[in-house]
Amino acid sequence: MADPGIAAVIAAALAGCTGILVWLTARQRARLGPGWADRVPSIRLDRFSIGVGLLSFCLIALVSFGAMIALGMTAAALLACRAAGLNPWVALGLVGPRARTTLLLPPLVYLGILMPLYVSAVLSFLICAALHIPFEPQQLIRLFQRLDSPSQLAGFAVMAVIVAPVSEEMFFRGLLHGWFKSFMPTRLSVAITSLLFGAVHWHAPAFLPLTVLGLSLALIYEATRSLWPAIALHAIFNLATLVTMTLFPQLVGK
Repeated sequence: MADPGIAAVIAAALAGCTGILVWLTARQRARLGPGWADRVPSIRLDRFSIGVGLLSFCLIALVSFGAMIALGMTAAALLACRAAGLNPWVALGLVGPRARTTLLLPPLVYLGILMPLYVSAVLSFLICAALHIPFEPQQLIRLFQRLDSPSQLAGFAVMAVIVAPVSEEMFFRGLLHGWFKSFMPTRLSVAITSLLFGAVHWHAPAFLPLTVLGLSLALIYEATRSLWPAIALHAIFNLATLVTMTLFPQLVGK
């Protein structure tokens, strides 16, 4: 168990980062005005085009796993835009913000959400224990624990840090959130896509932490009007998880 003094210092630092993040967000909202959350590209898709995208994802997901599901998410977003005659680069929010924003904001947000992630993980553990749900590692973590060669580890790292963040953000924040925003309030869309993000990983103990992550990803997308900071934050989260699994395998179980 960590020394209580060190734990208190870490907790205070994380609380401070959270406070700074809240202050910066409030300042950004004040600068942009009441419509700050709506100044993000929204995908206005008809039923046919969204059906094309989601059907392509479902068909690929039913017969595949891992990289192919990531391909399905990317294909769904691109095909939906194509069917609607939209430019995916613009419609999905793949416009580039200032480089400083992409480089500096995601690490700050990650530090700010560490405490909420920790609290949600503890709460998830207590709920699973009360409901007698086994608190076991995710399937991908179990797969990682079975890797035994540098090439396998490198391939897994590329999938986790590059492929997954890009494909999942294009699908959840770019496609679903952008589409939902076209016919429902932005806040409701943020809530729904965050819950979906937590649910589709099919792992009850990770549902709350992943929902918190999904909420953070949606908010950084809204605040920056670009998908790239969300991709960067997602990549930082996955990289930190990968490093933790490598250095402290006892934390994720066997």
